[in-house]
Amino acid sequence: MLAGVSVEWFTRLEKGSGSGFSDEVLASVGRVLGLDEDEQGYLRRPVGR
Repeated sequence: MLAGVSVEWFTRLEKGSGSGFSDEVLASVGRVLGLDEDEQGYLRRPVGR
């Protein structure tokens, strides 16, 4: 909820499946999770960013 995404969306992100993950939403998820720059890069890797 804090990142403004649904459970279904987050599950797709965790699995690395699908597309439609905008940079803004990925940054929001990273911020909510307290990820540093390297960890945010790892978050973006499965979605090709």
